[in-house]
Amino acid sequence: FLTNKFSFGGTIKWIHQGLEDEFAEALNFDFGTLYDTGFRTITIGMAISSIGPEMQFIDQQFSPPTNFKLGVSMNAFQSNQHSVLTSAEFNHPSDNKERGNLGLEYEYSPMERIQVALRGGLMTNRDTQDYAFGFGVQFPTSANAGANVNYSYTDLDVLGGSHQVSVILEY
Repeated sequence: FLTNKFSFGGTIKWIHQGLEDEFAEALNFDFGTLYDTGFRTITIGMAISSIGPEMQFIDQQFSPPTNFKLGVSMNAFQSNQHSVLTSAEFNHPSDNKERGNLGLEYEYSPMERIQVALRGGLMTNRDTQDYAFGFGVQFPTSANAGANVNYSYTDLDVLGGSHQVSVILEY
């Protein structure tokens, strides 16, 4: 955090791409910011990923696939037990066409430290992805620990569907 309304972060990645005895390696960086506007619950985020030098693999030179993302989110509704989060994201990859995403999350909190979420999203300007949906449950495992279980399905058109499950333990 830089201030209570503005935060930033980054990652350093070592990239190794190889095939048999040939390989290319490079150091890449990601950088992102998050800004709480203070207006209603609007938050704006920005990220640039895979910033780095050109790489050479065998006799081909190529740049890493740098991607610029800009997103905005807002709690459209919030009460003690219910909330609705809306989001929109714009992606500008260096090696592909621009893309947009819209998302919606409904969260229900029947008791303290227990949340159930339903999520859905639409994706634009993609060859194989149109929509995704999923759900998640967050619950305590002890006084100071908890767990999250999430499931998502993404439609991949002629390739079928992609199912993803994540389990997160917090302590």
